[in-house]
Amino acid sequence: YAGLGARLRGLLLARPRLRAHNSHFNDAMVAQHVVALVLAVANRVVWDDRALRHGDWGPPVSATHGRGVYLRGKRALLLGYGSIARAAAPALRALGLELTAFRRHPDPHADVPQVGRDGLLAALAEADVVVCTLPSTDETRGLVGERELAAMKETAILVNVGRGDVVDEAALYGALAEGRVFGAGIDVWYVYPRDDEERRSTAPSRFPFAELPNVVMTPHSANDLMGWRTMAARDVLATLEALTRGEERNLLDVARGY
Repeated sequence: YAGLGARLRGLLLARPRLRAHNSHFNDAMVAQHVVALVLAVANRVVWDDRALRHGDWGPPVSATHGRGVYLRGKRALLLGYGSIARAAAPALRALGLELTAFRRHPDPHADVPQVGRDGLLAALAEADVVVCTLPSTDETRGLVGERELAAMKETAILVNVGRGDVVDEAALYGALAEGRVFGAGIDVWYVYPRDDEERRSTAPSRFPFAELPNVVMTPHSANDLMGWRTMAARDVLATLEALTRGEERNLLDVARGY
């Protein structure tokens, strides 16, 4: 999971003797969704599907408009390099992408070149694909705003499977609507249904992302795959077994929120 939710974090902060352990059972599942969103946007799968259902084959072959993005030899910037990003890295490399990661404290010895806050704008300017897996914390909320989106290429793809508010809502909508970035695949949002009834009638943003042809939208469903409950239970058991051996497994820093 991408960090603690605000309510749970507040409850844990009020009970400092309690410890919280994360579960990374879904890292490979979410990584699979990352690749699905990258390819769906790069190959224009969703909007070409919608058009062809109405008999629209798109622009003629000779046109330069309306083409997809060829990924081999391009660069992907991973915002965050936790378990999900590390699980996605081999698949992204298999697509021919070169990788760079953004971290609060870059590790010069990591298997992927890393940059910190002072190198973020330059890394965004070089990236053809940006994948956000960051949790929502005081340090990450609004990390990608107007200035950061303006630094990106017009041919760049943004995928967010971390938390919605890491990317500024209004700035992202504007960049997509005006074609200042090629497209986005979004699984994490700004507005969520409050109960089961609202799940059928809740727009995920105060902006009409659904009207944009260059957005692939999924309802925070990256790990909604068959067998996920069994995998989650096994991971909890693995943590309990580790604790019985006196080991700390995936211990959360409640103050930081992840």
